[in-house]
Amino acid sequence: MKQPNAFVFLEWLIDYITPYKWLCLILLLLNLGESGSYSSLRFSFKLIIEAVQETTKETHLFMVLWLLVGEVMFYTIISVMADFFWARFGTLVINEIRRKLFNHIQNLSVDFFSRRKTGDILNCFVADILLLEEELGVTLSTAISSLTTVIVSILFLLSLNFSLTIYTTIGILISLLGPNLINGKAIQLNYTLREQEGILASNIQQKLLGQALIKLFGIEKKICEDFSVQLEELKNIAIPAKFFKYTVSRLPFILFLLLQLIIIIISSFLITKGSLSISEFAAFQVLLLGLEGAIGNLSWIFPSLVNQAAVVQRIEQLLQETPSVQDAPNAVELPRFQKNICFQQVTFHYSKERPIIDNISLNFEKGKLTAIVGPSGSGKSTLVNLLVRFYDCNHGRILFDKIDIREVSQASLRSQIAVVSQETILFNCSISDNIRLGNLTINNKEIETAAKAAEINDFIESLPEGYNTIIGERGMSLSGGQKQRIALARALAKNPEILILDEATSALDAITEAKILETIKHIAKDLTIINITHRLNQAIEADLIYVLKEGHLEQSGKHYDLIQQEGLYANLWK
Repeated sequence: MKQPNAFVFLEWLIDYITPYKWLCLILLLLNLGESGSYSSLRFSFKLIIEAVQETTKETHLFMVLWLLVGEVMFYTIISVMADFFWARFGTLVINEIRRKLFNHIQNLSVDFFSRRKTGDILNCFVADILLLEEELGVTLSTAISSLTTVIVSILFLLSLNFSLTIYTTIGILISLLGPNLINGKAIQLNYTLREQEGILASNIQQKLLGQALIKLFGIEKKICEDFSVQLEELKNIAIPAKFFKYTVSRLPFILFLLLQLIIIIISSFLITKGSLSISEFAAFQVLLLGLEGAIGNLSWIFPSLVNQAAVVQRIEQLLQETPSVQDAPNAVELPRFQKNICFQQVTFHYSKERPIIDNISLNFEKGKLTAIVGPSGSGKSTLVNLLVRFYDCNHGRILFDKIDIREVSQASLRSQIAVVSQETILFNCSISDNIRLGNLTINNKEIETAAKAAEINDFIESLPEGYNTIIGERGMSLSGGQKQRIALARALAKNPEILILDEATSALDAITEAKILETIKHIAKDLTIINITHRLNQAIEADLIYVLKEGHLEQSGKHYDLIQQEGLYANLWK
């Protein structure tokens, strides 16, 4: 983005306005008609005064009055038409901004969401765009209408007195350009304010989600005190930001008042010298008063542009984010999985600190059940993130049937993998729609088959609405075990080549866990399963077990071999 100024917003909008150039042309013509009729009404005061002074010609007066009636009717029709087209224009442009931002966010890599706070992203995507939506039509329509009014009024003023119009034009330019002297400071302060509001929104979201924990530990008072401190910080930013915003709004009005005073003084001398008639002076003042309204509108448009330029900076900052993991220019589609997945001397770290995964080599055979165990923080879940290319390894490579996963498209890679994680994500829609997300083409019968395999069908059918039950935001209406079973059904509905269970049964009771493990054993004949777990009993039936510690591969083998060895696996059982 360029250095902040009030015109950044208009410059930024050009890309979004261009597809609607014909609509823009219609709006421009309507606003010209609106401004022309508005200025013509005010210019008519000269004609009325002259007609009244000619007392012998009443017909002339009636003609002028009928002209006024026609101008009012024309102005009304044009204004209503302009309002309709502005409403259409604003909606189309805002939807295009929403679409571009949402699509861009979907294409960003997972590390972006770990770097940026969710509340900050939501504040930008929801609050900032809402501000644009509320002010776009009003700001642009008022700006164009006011500018055309100024231009047309100046043309009428020129027909009255050339020298006065020159002084007026110079004064108008000073009134409009004066606020730009402090615009940059105003936008910088408002940008900082929006950033602080994003932090505040993220904090509120975090505390709302953690209400149970807050009450459990009795830290309500501490949370409120911390919030008060944050509000104090916000206040220290908000006061100067709003002061500069209001000053930008008031400055054009003050400058225009000075202009009016100067014009009245000059006009007085011109009248005494006979260079300006009373009717011309009256029409000039009426047109000038009309310009006061236009300048007044432009005066609040400046702070509106200040707000919107700050919003644009935040949106543009998101749009300039690039995915850290991208498809290679010559990426190909990954063929169906046939033999094995191989980690070859893979090393990965999130920063320059100690590697999370350190020179690990693993092999996962097709149709086999492989378990990965180890203490917390040993890098088990990171292996999953690398396998699905949420991140790329810093050293080494991961091969699917001897094909480096960085040489294939991410979509084709992930189409063959389904993951059920400990942190279950469900959407606020029906149970059937949540399961169908695994495979958008499946029918209701196939959804039920997946649910039965995940041991959740009986529970779903016991609900009044069955599979059409809306599960609520974040699945809050379900228990942890129920959510994980629905997530497992969603994964099975995908009919994947590789099924990854990342602590997938951690919230299940022993009986349900046993049923699901039996199901997994049954489907393992056709699937390659990677089971990451801290429940060692789940590793007993695995064809191969990998034992990790602090990012290193400590041991590998079958359960009965490892349990007899002196090592980490045997110690974990103890």
